[in-house]
Amino acid sequence: MEIIDNHQMMFIGTNVGMDYLTDKEKNVLSRAGLDVDSLVNSRGYVDEAFTFGILSSAISDKRVKGMNYKDFKKFVKSKNYMPLTNKETAAIDHLKYETFSDIKWLGERVKKDVNTVIVDKDKDYRSKYEDIIRDSAIKTVEMRGSIKDMVSEIGNKTGTWERDLGRIAEYTLHNAYEEGRAAELERSSGPEVLVYKDVYPGSCKHCIKHYLTAGVGSKPRVFKLDDLRANGNNVGRKAADWVPTLGPMHPYCRCTLNELPEGYVWSEEEGKFVRGKRELKEKVRNRRRVSVKIGGTEYQV
Repeated sequence: MEIIDNHQMMFIGTNVGMDYLTDKEKNVLSRAGLDVDSLVNSRGYVDEAFTFGILSSAISDKRVKGMNYKDFKKFVKSKNYMPLTNKETAAIDHLKYETFSDIKWLGERVKKDVNTVIVDKDKDYRSKYEDIIRDSAIKTVEMRGSIKDMVSEIGNKTGTWERDLGRIAEYTLHNAYEEGRAAELERSSGPEVLVYKDVYPGSCKHCIKHYLTAGVGSKPRVFKLDDLRANGNNVGRKAADWVPTLGPMHPYCRCTLNELPEGYVWSEEEGKFVRGKRELKEKVRNRRRVSVKIGGTEYQV
């Protein structure tokens, strides 16, 4: 149980933030060999994902795609990076608290699973051998068998714990990224800015249904940023009740929030939003010309 607690505290401290640990927990980690002092003012991954979301929305996608982690850290420390507003800081704090709660929940479940395995295996062996085992040497063999089964069963469960931890991490970081993009859009264009989601090849049927108008490759549905935010998230909802959300539709969702600039319209030919004037020229160029007679004169229109 102590090992599980220590790993949980270390995960929270290094990924969410040391301010989510008590002084007692920090002392435990320090005694375990972790350099707690160096982590006190470090940025956690939730902070970084949120900041990267702001960055990806503020500058061109082409520049972001060519940026490595070292470049990103350098940009954040530079004077080009705009400090977070109070509202954005509050949004990060909310995301961190959600992550902290999820990790604590998973930690308690892991301990419950482990405790159940220990109790059940011990009980099985005792029930099986208590009437026939008397000498201590055989009792030792019994315990070895019991422990072997405990280790095996716990090993089987680690795959489930790892999967759940991965789901929490994936969901949290993409949610923070999307919140960062939304914060930048709201800062530059206001809370009623029109947005849509890029739905990538291989996306699930739920994202296709809620974010596209007519299946894969079709025009995206357009929302007000505030309306998407008001929908909250789909955590705890049945799939049939899912709604479009600002963050991920579901764990491992990678649909990405984008602004619909004023004057842009959907081009079926290009499969994306384009400037309205350009779209109008395309329609005029591709339109069939017909002959019309007015007052004896023929016109081509």
